[in-house]
Amino acid sequence: MPTRWMLAAVFGVIGWGGGAAELPTTWQTNNLAAVALEADAVKITAARGGLAATRHWPALTNLPASSLLVLHLQCAGATASAAPALEVQLLERGGQTRYWRKVALTKATQTLELPLRFFRTSGTRLPDWSRISYLGFYFREPATVRLTALELRSESGRGPDFTCDDVAAVADLGAAARRVVTPDYALLTDGAELELAVLTNRLATLTGELRRLLPVAKPPRRPPLLLIFATRDAYRQFPPRFAGLFNSAAASPDTDGFTLLGVASSSWNPQKGTLRPVYLHEFTHAWLEQNCGLLCDGTWLQEGLANYFQLRHFPQANFAALAAQSLKQEGTHVMPLRELLDGRAVPLNRYWQTVTVLDLLLHRPPYAGKFPALMAELLQRNSVDLAPALQAVYGVDFAAFERDWRAHCAAKYPAP
Repeated sequence: MPTRWMLAAVFGVIGWGGGAAELPTTWQTNNLAAVALEADAVKITAARGGLAATRHWPALTNLPASSLLVLHLQCAGATASAAPALEVQLLERGGQTRYWRKVALTKATQTLELPLRFFRTSGTRLPDWSRISYLGFYFREPATVRLTALELRSESGRGPDFTCDDVAAVADLGAAARRVVTPDYALLTDGAELELAVLTNRLATLTGELRRLLPVAKPPRRPPLLLIFATRDAYRQFPPRFAGLFNSAAASPDTDGFTLLGVASSSWNPQKGTLRPVYLHEFTHAWLEQNCGLLCDGTWLQEGLANYFQLRHFPQANFAALAAQSLKQEGTHVMPLRELLDGRAVPLNRYWQTVTVLDLLLHRPPYAGKFPALMAELLQRNSVDLAPALQAVYGVDFAAFERDWRAHCAAKYPAP
């Protein structure tokens, strides 16, 4: 997303929703968009990549109590076959953390009623509805759009986040569905053989361990959710349907577990039973997103913690031997540490390496005891790239950290 802003035209007053409301005195744009005030609308003209956002819209303070964003738009020449695409964005200050939804302008005049609960997220951390500062329009294609009115609405019993009931509806579990919902976790399943009491006891234990590790975690806006389907086919069909609610796309997963938009999912396997390791692995992803705001994006931090707690509950007898063997073949089996920890997604065959990093951070001086401070620093930076945070949290540079990691690995996973 372009990040260079310019000040746009000075605005007066137009109709917003059900009555007159003051528009922001200024809008901000990048150099690919321009904003002008007309008698009855705000006109935005943008090239591909253009971005225009409000400087201030007082109604945004009502977002935490709202459920629907309604836009009245005009786009000359727009049809179903020639529909310009843009993103409606709700941005925190700075613009890197935001909610957004792709929309297509299929008519010359149309009203878009957009459920806030089905906006996607971007950034490293989950945006906070109470910290949204701007309403923005990002143009994926060139277009001229006239915004004639907009409003926020509140539906009875609804807020801006989706609920377990929303997930249950799209999961289509049927009459066989069972659920357990607590402030700390939620479990939905249609697996008749799954032992609810056994799994919920383990989830309670895991949430306690996570809270002790990360006391900075705040109460979740909704409990982290684990969804377990009776069949693998039903599990694989869920992510594409769920993503569709967000006007997005997701492939059917080939892995045994998948977490999408803060919802952990897997399937029943009679050979694996109720305490299947992947259930706790995926639930950890969902817990971190809902409690800490750490989006599940396959980075070293999310995967390291999920694998660390999976191994804590289900020790893998040959893990140390496999790690030692991989370290012995560093040229082909070990990802360069700087690359592993730079904030990009980690390949599945390098998850073992993230566990070694987490083990160092959690248990060896000078890192032990400072993990909550590290998490807070990474979230504040909106990046899980470890290198820039090392000096601030631990007073070491990356070269020193890599030496410590190698020494830790040599002691814990000695070459055979």
